[in-house]
Amino acid sequence: MDEFVNHYLKFPDEAAAAYTLDAAGIALTPALDQDIDFVGTIWSTAVLDGDGDVIVPAAAMAGWHVNLRLRNTDLPTALVPFCQFPTTPFRRFA
Repeated sequence: MDEFVNHYLKFPDEAAAAYTLDAAGIALTPALDQDIDFVGTIWSTAVLDGDGDVIVPAAAMAGWHVNLRLRNTDLPTALVPFCQFPTTPFRRFA
């Protein structure tokens, strides 16, 4: 039976993500045994008052985020240091 496992990764920037994923043998486009979603920069939610005016503006969170779904394989060891374990992922695979 096929089993897909989702991994949430955070890199310093887009170039580091592309380089590290490629070096780990991960295709940078969807493939038969994987899917990849370059989320990029994640923004915090702005806080608005009752009139819709911004009290606290949205802010960019550190890092370049990538969601990776692998089928029937473990995450390459080189990617383990970039793993994140979000309670509520910003974006998920359908």
